[in-house]
Amino acid sequence: MSEATIIILLFLKGLFSGFIYNFVAFTSALFISDFIIKQGRPSGLIASFGISLTHMFWAAITAFALSFTFLRLHENIYIYTFIGSFILLYFAYRIYTKKKKSRFAIYTKPIKQSKIFLESVLFCLGSPGKVIGYAGLFAAVNVPKTDPAIMHKIPLILGVGIGSFGWWLIYIYLINQKTTRISPKRARLFQKIAAFTLVFVGFAGIINSLIGWR
Repeated sequence: MSEATIIILLFLKGLFSGFIYNFVAFTSALFISDFIIKQGRPSGLIASFGISLTHMFWAAITAFALSFTFLRLHENIYIYTFIGSFILLYFAYRIYTKKKKSRFAIYTKPIKQSKIFLESVLFCLGSPGKVIGYAGLFAAVNVPKTDPAIMHKIPLILGVGIGSFGWWLIYIYLINQKTTRISPKRARLFQKIAAFTLVFVGFAGIINSLIGWR
């Protein structure tokens, strides 16, 4: 496989992982929607940029951790895929059974854009479990198999950032700014879609790992 092909492949895998992870990020969606409802879509864009930037940070930690372990278990690459797929299935179960909670403050006064950015970064940094989520996604799409060099982390991490922000652009566009809150019915529908998306990716990873072991 040529160098250019590896770089493109890693970028696409990062793009997919970042998009999917943020698509199923239910609490992040509530967090961003609070800013959109009270201060408009520009505030939602700033919050989503901060979240996407922090996702790149967690993805970078995950990618380096996978590479170091891959050096010892390179002959058993499909173990990563198999285990990672089950991690995704577990996350799907957690998302499907999670009850909607609004634990974010609704601001009654406009706040500065810099504060919105800072709060979004701190909000995302407060969830180190994202490393496990990205480990599952990266393993499910065989990132360690195509990630032998340190420099190959750059296109992967960039892909995660662009995929993450790309989803939030879609989300912000779809959000109705006149809505005062996300209805329980809409929230539950979003949870189901997110859970079944992870189930699909998880089973695809399991099938891929079983085929690879043959």
